[in-house]
This record gives sequence, C-alpha cells and structure tokens, in this order.
Amino acid sequence: AQAYQTAPEKILWGRWLCIGLRNVARTQAGFSQQEEALRSYEQAAAIRQQLAFDNPAVPSLKSDLYKAWLDLGNYQRELGKKTAADRSFRAARRVLENIPRNTPAELFELALVYAELAKPAEESADLPADEAAELHDYADLAVQTLQRAVDAGYQDAETLETDDSLAALRDRKDFQLLEKQLRARQLAASDADNVKEDDRDLAVEVLRELRDLVGERPTQPRHRQALADGLHAVAVTENGLEQHDAAEQALNEEMPLRVALQKEAPENPGFNVDLGAVWIALGQVCWKSERFTDAVQHWKTGLKQLESARSLDADYPSLRQRVASLERTVFQRYGEIGMWERAAEYVSRNLLEGATYDGGWDSRFAHLLGVLGRWEEHDRACRLLVDRWGRTQTQVTWVAALNPHLTLDRAELIQLAENSIRPGKTELANFW
Repeated sequence: AQAYQTAPEKILWGRWLCIGLRNVARTQAGFSQQEEALRSYEQAAAIRQQLAFDNPAVPSLKSDLYKAWLDLGNYQRELGKKTAADRSFRAARRVLENIPRNTPAELFELALVYAELAKPAEESADLPADEAAELHDYADLAVQTLQRAVDAGYQDAETLETDDSLAALRDRKDFQLLEKQLRARQLAASDADNVKEDDRDLAVEVLRELRDLVGERPTQPRHRQALADGLHAVAVTENGLEQHDAAEQALNEEMPLRVALQKEAPENPGFNVDLGAVWIALGQVCWKSERFTDAVQHWKTGLKQLESARSLDADYPSLRQRVASLERTVFQRYGEIGMWERAAEYVSRNLLEGATYDGGWDSRFAHLLGVLGRWEEHDRACRLLVDRWGRTQTQVTWVAALNPHLTLDRAELIQLAENSIRPGKTELANFW
C-alpha cells in the first residue's frame, strides 16, 4: 500500500495492492468481520477504477475492474444489501459493455453479470410490476448472451449447470434447452476410441430431454439445432461402442435438420460446419463397419462442405479449430492404413497455411512430411510447431530432432530437448 501511495502511477504495484486487498477481504469475511471485509472490497474496486481511468490504453485493467465490481457486488448481496449490490453489478456491466468481447469466456462473463442483475432482492411472488419487468429483461439478456457464448465456442457444460450466478435462469425453458444443447455438444466431441457406456446413456438421456423441451417436430431454428446436436451426440457415442446401426439411424434423423438449417441461412458458417460434421460422422460409421467405399464418399462430401469455413480464423477461432479437428479424424484413418500422401493433406490444409490447433496431433502429422521426403515443407511445419508449442508439447521436440536440415540452431534444439525430458513432465518424458 505504501509503495502505491508513493508512486500510484505504477500499474504493477496497484495490481499487487488490489490482489492483497481481495485476499484480506476474503479472510475478513471468513472470520465474520463483515464491515472490514466490505471496506476492503470497496477499496480494491476504487483502486481498480483509478488504474483503469489513468491508463485507458491498457485493456486488461478494465477486465480487472469489472471483476472487482463483481466481487464487491457478490459480497454486498451476501450481506443483504440489494440496492448497493445492484449498483456494483451495473458498474460491472458498464465496464464489460465498453470493452471488446471477442471470446466465448468474455461473453460468458458478461452473461454472469446480467444473470446477477436478474436476481430479485428476496424470494417473493409479489414483486412490483416495474421491478419484475426489469428482472425479466436482464434474464433475457443473460440467456441471449449465453447463447452467443455457446455459438462462439463456449464448452464448459459443468459450469453452466452449477454456477450459482445463473440461479435466476434455471427455471426458464430457453436456459434448460441451452444446458442440454451444450452437454450434447460436449458428448459429441468425445474421443470415439474411449467412449464408455455411461457416455452413451447420458447422450440418450440428453436427447430425450431435448425432445421433451422442443417436441418431436420443432419449427424454430434454435430448437432444430438443439435437437440435431442431441442426435449427433447419440450417434458419436453409439459408434464409439460399435453400435453402428444405432449411430447411422441417429445421423439419418439429424441430416435433414442440418440440411434445412443450412439452406435457410447459407451465410451462417456454423451451420455449414455442422452439416459437414454429419457427413464425416457417417463416414466414420461406414469405416468402422467396413463399408470403405461409402466412407470415402461421405468424407469427400464432408470435407467439401467444410471448405466454406477455412477462411474464418480471425473472426471464428473456435469454429476454425473444430474444422481442423474434423479434418484430422478423416486423414488419421488414411494414415492408419499407410496412405501417407492422403494423410498428409491435413498438413497442407493446416500447418503449411500457418494454422496449428493441437501440438500433439499436429506434430504426429508433421512426421508424414519427413516420411514423404518433403523436407522443405517439414522445415516450415517444424518452425511453426516450435514457435507455437515448443515449450509445452514433448512431441514437438521429436519433430525438430528428426529434421536433417536442423531447422533450429543447436542451442535452441538442446534447450527444447532439455525442457521436454525433464523428469515427471509427461509419461513420454519419463520413458526417455
């Protein structure tokens, strides 16, 4: 505190002071020192506000500020100070609405603020009409923003289902639909080779609940999309358990829903990717049931459908990452049977265009360039992988070490290797 008072322009000292105040406030609250804890939260918010005002070119300070307002508002609500809490939540909202919200996490945080503002002062069925209308408007904003977060790639179904800040939304059917839809998407993203019966049973239960919410023949696009997500989750988990007929049946029911959505909004990149995912999933079913010709045809159709999303890196990073994951599932199959040229198409589509989304898998695919003797391309892929994942992925070290041209200088390669084989870092490192 003394350092900050001496030189308040020092951002780092101010941040340290606020972290200390937050920790003190939590300790004070734990010992029921309510007034002291409240003052500590208020002081932290005031310092955060001054830091953000004095340094408008530092966007992270605005993020710190809205979190400080949330901390204060949550504690004020805990103390029963509804009016004061609402002021703090509105302050958090003003900050959030005036900073860019480009990521799923940022949209989710804004939704939490709206959801807090949707909570009544106390449980009561006799709210004044104007207050009830205001709470309803905030609840609408919360659900709409959550939907935007999910559409942008938010994936944490557990947090959506358990976060106390969302309590005011849980009786709403649109929120329940969103919960089930996100759970279905999470199940559909399961590793097909590690699906358990519990996963399939949960997918079937989620689909049943979605049908209850939207009916057997939904007409609203959002309802049809949610039902299609539920069917896709069932298909993926059934196929993972070698129940190919059940998987294909679910996909055949999903297909017309996806086709209709894509035709109604062809400019929506998500609908295009969803439709491509159905074709690729059909190909996986055919492949696992040894209908290889059908599998290849379905994959060709799916990959062509995904082409429309290949230029979406800047505005749709999570969607572009999903495209790469879908492509990987196809080209991995070719690699498993020794069709190296076909498998290496994944590298051409991604690494050689400067895109890498999974250091482990992308490193495995990069080895194909060496197998095929395409060392100049291997150099480029190697440099990209090291720059993006070098210190976090052991497999990247293998790629760099196997390149005979020594894309990296010796000192850099030795440093990378030493970091990778540090005992206990990974099972692979322990093996080394």
